[in-house]
Amino acid sequence: MPLATAAPIDPPGITEAQLMREEVEALCSHMLWLRSWWQTHCDGIRAADRKAASSVHDHFIDGAMFARGVARMAGFDMQEDHIKDYSWGRSTQTMRVVLGGAK
Repeated sequence: MPLATAAPIDPPGITEAQLMREEVEALCSHMLWLRSWWQTHCDGIRAADRKAASSVHDHFIDGAMFARGVARMAGFDMQEDHIKDYSWGRSTQTMRVVLGGAK
């Protein structure tokens, strides 16, 4: 049974094993991005709806932990420093204040 994809397979000669590797790498990357987003926004969500926040919290944390393990074993470069430092829409000035660099 062929794997389902959101887009046509490119290049045409890609094997199912190569496609699977790319999809697993993308899944790991997305999970780490979601974890970063959650780290930034969890306090606001928790303030708005504590029960909803607590019901999803472990999924973000555990999912990222498993993604890191898979990525490490497969040799994927997840560029976690870039992901962790992403501003999530905050301005450069806000980031300087948050990171302690504002004068």
